[in-house]
Amino acid sequence: MSKIFHLLRALRLAEKEAGIGELDLRGRELLRLIGEEEAQGTAPMVTGLVSQSGLGTAPTVFNALKDLESKGWIERVVDEQDGRARRIMLSQRARTAFARVARKLGAELRK
Repeated sequence: MSKIFHLLRALRLAEKEAGIGELDLRGRELLRLIGEEEAQGTAPMVTGLVSQSGLGTAPTVFNALKDLESKGWIERVVDEQDGRARRIMLSQRARTAFARVARKLGAELRK
């Protein structure tokens, strides 16, 4: 049981070192959701994040996404099939940060 708490602490420290720790919990969770979608080969739509995330009302999630975008963590791109819709993608900054976190956690798991 203590191993899980050791890993959670390592995750928190790795996120802090990678800059993710500057974000509030809502922002970090949104980044994780976006990253999970990207790992499956899709980029989520804003409306989908609102309904999936459980992180608050539409205005709350929209404001959190705006904040993430202004800080350079995400990018909004035009949906190729519906030019009116926007999809959300991790920025290069976010990808680099998550890669750094993954390396640190990998090292912890190998201990």
